[in-house]
Amino acid sequence: MKWMGAGAALMGLALPACRRVEKYLVPYNEGPEWSVPGVETAYATCLSRGGSAQPVLAACYEGRPVKLLPSLQYPEGPGLTASVQASILDLYDPGRSRHVLFNGKQAPEDEFRGAFSSWSRNLRDGGRIGILLPPSDSPLLHSMLEEIRRKNPHVRTYAYSPVPTPGAAMQTALPDGIRFRVRFARARRILALDCDFLHENPYGNTREFIAARSPEGLNYKEGNQDRTRLYAVEGRVSLTGAYADHRLPVSPARLEFFLEELHFHIRKKTSSSFVLRESRLPAFPLTSREREWIEQCAEDLCSHPGESLVLLGESRPELAPRVWEINQMLGAIGPCIQLLDAPGPAPRGTLDDFIRDIERKKVDIAFLLDAGNPVLDAEQGAALAAALARTESIHLGMYEDETSRVCRWHLPGAHPLESWGVERDCRGRYCYRQPVILPLYGGISAEEVLSGLLSTKGQLITADNSPAHLSPVYHRARKCFERAVNPENKTAAWTQALQRGYSEETAYAPLSPQEETRQAEALAKASCSASPAYGYFLLKKDMLELQFLPDYCIGDGRWKRNAWMQECPDPVTGVSWTASAQVSPATFCKLGGRDSTPALCVLDTPAGRTEAILCPLPGVADNLIVFPLGYGGINPAAEGQEHSNGYALKNRTGHSLKSDSGVFEFQEIPASGEQKEQLPPAKPENKKTVLEETITFHGYGISLTQITLHPLPERTEAIQSPVVQPSPFTKLSGKTSLPFASPRADTVYQWKMAIDTSRCIGCNACLVACRAENNIPVVGRDQMAKGRALDWIRIDRYFTDTGAMTAIPVACQQCGRAPCESVCPVNATVHTTEGLNAMVYARCWGTRYCATNCPYKARRFNFFDYARASEQATHLQRNPNVTVRSRGVMEKCTYCVQMVERAKIRHKSRLMKEHPGAPSTSIRITDKDLLLPDGAAQTACQLACPMGAITFGNILDPSSAISRAKSLPRHRNLLPAMGTEPGTGYLAPARNPNPQMGK
Repeated sequence: MKWMGAGAALMGLALPACRRVEKYLVPYNEGPEWSVPGVETAYATCLSRGGSAQPVLAACYEGRPVKLLPSLQYPEGPGLTASVQASILDLYDPGRSRHVLFNGKQAPEDEFRGAFSSWSRNLRDGGRIGILLPPSDSPLLHSMLEEIRRKNPHVRTYAYSPVPTPGAAMQTALPDGIRFRVRFARARRILALDCDFLHENPYGNTREFIAARSPEGLNYKEGNQDRTRLYAVEGRVSLTGAYADHRLPVSPARLEFFLEELHFHIRKKTSSSFVLRESRLPAFPLTSREREWIEQCAEDLCSHPGESLVLLGESRPELAPRVWEINQMLGAIGPCIQLLDAPGPAPRGTLDDFIRDIERKKVDIAFLLDAGNPVLDAEQGAALAAALARTESIHLGMYEDETSRVCRWHLPGAHPLESWGVERDCRGRYCYRQPVILPLYGGISAEEVLSGLLSTKGQLITADNSPAHLSPVYHRARKCFERAVNPENKTAAWTQALQRGYSEETAYAPLSPQEETRQAEALAKASCSASPAYGYFLLKKDMLELQFLPDYCIGDGRWKRNAWMQECPDPVTGVSWTASAQVSPATFCKLGGRDSTPALCVLDTPAGRTEAILCPLPGVADNLIVFPLGYGGINPAAEGQEHSNGYALKNRTGHSLKSDSGVFEFQEIPASGEQKEQLPPAKPENKKTVLEETITFHGYGISLTQITLHPLPERTEAIQSPVVQPSPFTKLSGKTSLPFASPRADTVYQWKMAIDTSRCIGCNACLVACRAENNIPVVGRDQMAKGRALDWIRIDRYFTDTGAMTAIPVACQQCGRAPCESVCPVNATVHTTEGLNAMVYARCWGTRYCATNCPYKARRFNFFDYARASEQATHLQRNPNVTVRSRGVMEKCTYCVQMVERAKIRHKSRLMKEHPGAPSTSIRITDKDLLLPDGAAQTACQLACPMGAITFGNILDPSSAISRAKSLPRHRNLLPAMGTEPGTGYLAPARNPNPQMGK
């Protein structure tokens, strides 16, 4: 028996699940304000997203922010995008800049203090200063810049963004001081022209769109007879286009042809004085199917006057006047598109102006304040680097990058959760950014730099070095609020505004009906300056068109150091940790690809070798490659992305096409080592007329000989290939039975979930929310390539031949008859009385029997101690109410049981407050009293979903939303033949196709 005991001990040492992490806790003497261990404190703040603000709630435990939650009071709809939620990880990133640098080396504090004092003195003495900032509607920032200009008229301000802000294309056609907002609740027919408004939505309230489109309304309470129908015309497969009822693949170069034909049909149907003009595009390159599609779409739009609208994306901004003219003919301006009186700030210069002013000595001191990384991603990057090297340049940013290396000074930037500020949302409301933690790495905000330049003492005061740890920007933010709102009780109003996070009183006022009509008539008369010559040239030369768009996961590059976003599979291609390009199956075969297996695409350009994973997808326009932006450059967080720099490819393959009187000039950037081929230039006769009538369109194209495909080595890339077949729910019919309930089931609570696939767009918001709430670590690129991802939610994507996609989030199905429970040798997976399939991590040996027996493959095995490997970056972010798992255990969805229990505790606490002073033994509580109100308990994925696709609640409550969802005829279960009786069900897609149109 002694030998057996020794052998058992040795076995215990060998089993990874038997190891326990030892930690020594040292409690603090004085706890943070309002802090209760294990209980979160939420603070209202905001983050800037695409030039506008997004109000959020920062959930803090013991003084440290852990996750970001949506503000349920915010009128533009709840939910948070994946990137906004993942920004919490950037706060704790150990790779952030921590020191002030001078010529790449840490600067002494006295030296920096003296330099800043000289910059401030130069400002007061009328020096020539240039300030480069990102596009922003911040009223606080604008007021500070105005104050700087009053003190020194020689100060010049500039704006730069590597990609256009969402909605900028249609905004450019509007006069200064006027903005637009889409009333989705009133729109019954929507046409999106390469406009992904469901992904980045500055247009209007997305929940209004969902309520108008859902067959049973937003909360499944009533039928919706007149549902919204969505048409999409685009070259790529976007989240909005894949969600549309009818979709037509048209590349950006051919979008002009489509729009002219659409304009012709709508004008023919809406104008009584219509006369066929000879100015229609000659040799129109549209197929008969495209012409029929356009005619039926125009018929449907015109049959709903005042309830139809057309939205344009940022790929062809020069088409905006024609789109506004179509909207005016449809009667959309006013009922569906509301024009707002939005006085804007003083105009700013461009990046070209910034470089030119430095070269001409009009700027002696250049400030780059949170302006991104223009040296890497701007077309003028080399010229900017040379100009900055010749002047006194100061760079402010959270990271050291290519731009900081060419600047003389580098200042560590503050995270938005560490700084004060005032931003505007898409409706013009003031949103207040308040810090929820002191700067972790000595970060400085752009407002603090400007405040220091304006101070008479010329000192940079931050929350770190101020006596009360209060940044001077706080007082400026409060004055900005008081000037705009002018409340009677300023202190109480300011406190209330900070608690709510925004001020409704500051929203943009709508134009009067008379002014709105006048503006609509003016927009209808505006001329369209687009030229179809670029599309003609590509057809003639048999070249492939390149379309450059921000990556769905890392955006324009601002999230490339964020491991959460890097590990998110692309919602369309399914690729993570690397750049993935879209191409049609026909073009993929044309390039030498085989079947539908993704391949490594290498593009040979003067910028060098550029790589991406080329993914053939149905629905992508032929002769088009959609290349992502954001990868490349300095990125210690991810290796192997250096050759995926889409900006270098974009900046060296641009083509400029000019036309006057039908003569075209095309400037082509050839491959490395080749001579440039040019068409004959335009005749120099009558140069004044040529300059007046010249139209320039910048496009991107590449020759077939510059592209080579290579097979991917086995198990080297993390790719979740989409499935090209209809969703599995199309093969199932009939209403599913209610979930199984065991004889020992609780009679008060039975927690179930329903996911509406008619609303889910696969945006990864639920995936990131689950990571933040449940302490799910990242595993890295190599581990994901081996199939060792730890996400508790995966999103399966089913495509049709036309590019329509059905996204199905799959997590633990919480089976009533769970096959995992019967095979666990240590009873680590058990069924609770409330209908949850629970995991007992202290028992789990990691045998993986449960994962093998799970038909949904929704369980994850923790191969290594990923939590310890990422402890430096995530230990402050971890949720204290969820176990941090070591290696050797199974992980899966738990319906966020900790959030359910917290809701119960809060509900019982409210019940106790109804009986003040009474002992708990004398209080009589019935089961009905204990019943949580519907919506009191929510999961992390449900809270985060911007589309409201996830419904969770108590199935025993007949008035709950989950009961209504489960009783719908659309309700289905995954793999019903298995007999597992899952607690998670799905509502089958319910699209709204036009009966006059085919696929």
